[in-house]
Amino acid sequence: MKKWISYIFDGLLVIVVGIVGFIAVSMFITKNNSKFGVPSVLGNSILYISTDSMDSEMDNHEYGPGTGIIITSVSDYSSLRTCEPIEWQVDEDGNYVLDEHGERIVTKVDKSGDIVTFNYLFVNTKTGEEFYYPDTHRLVHKYYDETDGLWHFVTKGDRDNISRNPYYSIEEWDETAFIGKLTYHSKFLGTLLRISSPSVAASVGEVAWFFPVLIGFIIFFVAGQSVISSVNKYRLENKAREEMILNELLSSNIDLNDDVAVETYRAKIEVRLELKEEFAKMKEQIRKEIEKEKLRVKNGK
Repeated sequence: MKKWISYIFDGLLVIVVGIVGFIAVSMFITKNNSKFGVPSVLGNSILYISTDSMDSEMDNHEYGPGTGIIITSVSDYSSLRTCEPIEWQVDEDGNYVLDEHGERIVTKVDKSGDIVTFNYLFVNTKTGEEFYYPDTHRLVHKYYDETDGLWHFVTKGDRDNISRNPYYSIEEWDETAFIGKLTYHSKFLGTLLRISSPSVAASVGEVAWFFPVLIGFIIFFVAGQSVISSVNKYRLENKAREEMILNELLSSNIDLNDDVAVETYRAKIEVRLELKEEFAKMKEQIRKEIEKEKLRVKNGK
């Protein structure tokens, strides 16, 4: 029974290590080869929400900082849900109010649109420095532009609403920046990311300890199994040896009540067994040398 439990535990350990290894290799390869440097496994990527642009009281802070999300790549952009119909800000004459870029300002959206992640271009207004990072917001509006042959999207964070700042975190971008659609989210996943991902942990001023502990546990377990196996092997060999000596003593003609005679006979048996073991080792060593010589002659060396 103990042997089967050990086999099952070893099998589960191999499976876990295999899965972790596959995920690690897959994420390493996709991070270096993907368009946006976002690692993925079978088209799914795990990300961490670190800002409050999706932190809304209306949904009990469901997508607030510390949330882990899984996003999935999408090939059919027409299937994405938006918050349409949406309300745009209008002036007294009923004309749409435009922002400084000539885009209509959204004043009200619902929560029916898909949440998507895209490659967002951030420009530092002070230094002019540009850099990209994955941004996750709700899909407000979409349209297909026959001029460039691309889908265009308007997204907006959930945190802001009409009573605060209707234009905060509204972006418009096209499908070339699309990364994926949110398919799962949870605070537990976020916690798991903080303890396992060095980059995520560093972003919140923590240390990712899960994998070092896991690796340490695996090393400790394998070493422990090796020690236990060696001890059990020694005990079995010693038990078999003692049984062999006892059987020879019982089959001998010596007086078992004579301690000196028993110990003397026992010493002879042990010497014989040791010589037998030494001869067996020498025989095995000679066999290996012969096999090595045969291989050398076969290879013409």
